[in-house]
Amino acid sequence: MTTLIIDEKDAGQRLDKFLHRYMPLAGTGFLYKMLRKKNITRNGAKADGSERLRGGDEIRLFLSEETIAKFRTTAAEHLSYRELEVLFENDSFLAVSKPSGILTQRDKSGENALSDDVLGYLLRTGAVTEESLLLFRPSPANRLDRNTSGIVLFGKTLAGQQALAEIIRKRRIRKRYRALVRGYFPDPVSDCAYLLKDPERNQSSTFSRPVDGAEEIRTDFVPVRIFEGKEKDSSWTLLDIELHTGKSHQIRARLADLGTPVAGDPKYGSRESSRRLRERYGLRSQLLHAYRIEFSEEDVPDSLKGLTISAPYPPVFEKILKDLEDGRLQ
Repeated sequence: MTTLIIDEKDAGQRLDKFLHRYMPLAGTGFLYKMLRKKNITRNGAKADGSERLRGGDEIRLFLSEETIAKFRTTAAEHLSYRELEVLFENDSFLAVSKPSGILTQRDKSGENALSDDVLGYLLRTGAVTEESLLLFRPSPANRLDRNTSGIVLFGKTLAGQQALAEIIRKRRIRKRYRALVRGYFPDPVSDCAYLLKDPERNQSSTFSRPVDGAEEIRTDFVPVRIFEGKEKDSSWTLLDIELHTGKSHQIRARLADLGTPVAGDPKYGSRESSRRLRERYGLRSQLLHAYRIEFSEEDVPDSLKGLTISAPYPPVFEKILKDLEDGRLQ
């Protein structure tokens, strides 16, 4: 028999969800069967899995050590220990700056991702243990494309992760981006459009009017600095962007369809322009950076009320902006 005592950081979740985290390789049918047969109990009584756990609850598993071990995985498997740029941290929340070129979260390829770097960091700092990772594994509350850099939020505890999910769902957060685009974008635009994604090509198109299957997108674009060329199409514009919806490739696809693609974006922009930037600066990603997150004063945890988190530009972004200011890039 194995006895598990629920502590406060694991409280609030359903018993069946807790059991899935503790034995991730156990099937749902097996877990419910063990609950029905009272081979898994809560505080000495039969449970059906829907119960919300409280701190101090006692979960007993009347299963052999071999059976439990068969259904568990190594918590530290695949963790990464790359250097992490931490922007904000307290007991419940973590904000880090994702470099371009890496995934936010692991996909089917098995490639190490930012989430692996975060788990490695939390283990090193003692914020989590291998044992605690078997019960709760922090994951990103927001995601960025592989080649977009900037702020990603994590809940360090289950309660923290649930709070971030609720904040984002209720739109108690403002997400701001900076993008360098090729072209002349002189005036602020509050843009409402429709986005249609082609999953097979992993590419999106946008339209000014409703289209079958397309979803509404809303984005604010505000020019911060215009670097004028001899012709308007040879100019560059630094944009401040606020997302009001968060669809796949929303910013990149929409700016391309407006005639001002993000610099360095070969999927939606000019391949020739991207090639020149790659040869001159080693740039292998679009110049799109999630640089600022602002939390509401209302309906958020006290430690986040009114909080603003900012992420500096990546060095290559800074270098290209400096060369534009000095007239070294046309």
